[in-house]
Amino acid sequence: MKNYSLRPATARSRVLIVDEAHENRLLVGQWVRCAGHEVVLADGGQRALKLLSDENFDLILLDFRMQRMDGFDVLRRIRINPALTQIPVVVSGVDELEVIIRCIEGGAEDYLTWPVAPPLLLARVHACLEKKRLRDGERRYLQELLDLKRDLARRNEELTVANALLEETARTDPVTGIPNRRSAMKSLDHLWALANRTEQSLACLMVDIDHFKAVNDNYGHQAGDRVLRETVAAMKKGMRASDVLGRWGGDEFLILCPATEAASARACAGRLVRLVGRQARARARLPVTVSVGVSQKLDRMTHPEQLIQAADEALYEAKRAGRDQVSAAG
Repeated sequence: MKNYSLRPATARSRVLIVDEAHENRLLVGQWVRCAGHEVVLADGGQRALKLLSDENFDLILLDFRMQRMDGFDVLRRIRINPALTQIPVVVSGVDELEVIIRCIEGGAEDYLTWPVAPPLLLARVHACLEKKRLRDGERRYLQELLDLKRDLARRNEELTVANALLEETARTDPVTGIPNRRSAMKSLDHLWALANRTEQSLACLMVDIDHFKAVNDNYGHQAGDRVLRETVAAMKKGMRASDVLGRWGGDEFLILCPATEAASARACAGRLVRLVGRQARARARLPVTVSVGVSQKLDRMTHPEQLIQAADEALYEAKRAGRDQVSAAG
């Protein structure tokens, strides 16, 4: 028998040959096998569908003239199965134009009239396999793009979370969880500009924990950190939601009170002194008090640092006068 082993245009593929005619099935199978492909034979539609459900194939050569289940019925069942839609089907044994059109519209990749010359059959086989290879490559490429897009989206989300965490860490005091000095200064600049724009008042409270160094020296830094956190918790009870509390230094805190006149600021400071003192009395082992200096934004002030300086000077007066009290800038 003449060898029609044309050089295949694709790598070795699995081809399912479906034909009820025994001799045709063997003959076509031998041609395809000689072209370098793996061949599986099915003697009818039911057998073909069973093989397709159990194994993977790259191409189906389907005879249209079968009696038990005609080729179009087999083609229809293949095309309604999502797992099989990507396998090209070449229908053989079709001669009438109407039947050819029906098969193509039903999902056939190509058709062959019978009898067929082996070189033509193999050329059609290789063309269909090459098209499938290209389509499979496109699908893999698109899937890789989708996977890459999802991976980039996930990484961007992780980066956004990490950046937000870093930003939060950069502006938060790690011991007390309140804004640090840098963040408090930004709030001061914002509130200062707002007060200038709206001609509203702005008050500043500088709070210092009395004898805090002795707490660290006598009880350790863990106890000192606990005192800082408890002092913050106590002060928050006496503040408005619009007030800004920040840690200014080791034992100092800054409180900014927008739209607050001098009398209200002094009242707030006195309330903080009482709240911290009340908490200290409840914790007899570590009695803690605070001193507070109060300043008010004045017309002669041109920079926010002047508001801080005035509150700092008032704080010094409160500590010089005996601590555990409030002093307001003149």
